[in-house]
Amino acid sequence: MTKSLPEPGPLSRRQMLAGLTALSLARPALAKTQHEWVLLGKRLVNFRVETDVFPVGLSRGLFSGLRVEVAGNAVLIESLSVRFTNGEDFEVVVRNVVAAGSRTRDILFPGLVRGIRHIRIQYRRVRLSDPASLSFYGRRER
Repeated sequence: MTKSLPEPGPLSRRQMLAGLTALSLARPALAKTQHEWVLLGKRLVNFRVETDVFPVGLSRGLFSGLRVEVAGNAVLIESLSVRFTNGEDFEVVVRNVVAAGSRTRDILFPGLVRGIRHIRIQYRRVRLSDPASLSFYGRRER
């Protein structure tokens, strides 16, 4: 003979208010995940057309995204490819001119946070007169 559980009755006013209060207190913690952008390194752009591989390594931590800041001269970023420490690859076609003093959009990785083995970037300098530098930032969740 199996016993069935009693059917739940309607919530009292006190139970409803307690539940709403608990939900409103928990909401700020659920609404926004804290993160920080960590400088992974810099690269000087010397050539007109270039593909570079920028090593990162698991010792730098686990990341959920990437962005690139440009200084000195505008750079046309063709594509970014990220090789994770677990062997998976993530590629994004950017094809965007990033002006000096600005950055790419925040590029979020699909899935879980992961270690970055290296970043492969394909780019070209827009003007030949001035050098440009690229700064790579990884998004670390706190």
